[in-house]
Amino acid sequence: MAKKTNHTAKAKTSDDHPAELRAELGYDELVDALIAESPIKKAQTARLLAECVASMRLQLQQMRPRQEADDLKGDEVRALPALASNMRRLLESLGTTRHGDEDWEF
Repeated sequence: MAKKTNHTAKAKTSDDHPAELRAELGYDELVDALIAESPIKKAQTARLLAECVASMRLQLQQMRPRQEADDLKGDEVRALPALASNMRRLLESLGTTRHGDEDWEF
């Protein structure tokens, strides 16, 4: 199960780098931000989807240093694309992103 953090996000200016903004969002802050951005009217549905996305994000964050160190096992390497794909689908279901047909042109 994903570990919740009690990190408080600091106020940011438009000059801050996006990676710094992402790194400072804890689990609860990310869930709240995703719910606020979602057009889903049913609170529990939006919360459930947002919690799933936040949990997946934490998993990806934990795997990233090991991936950069080339220290992932075979099953973990195979899980990365599935995790990213599931996260994309959940974000689409949450209504915060939208799949465009141009993404699939070859």
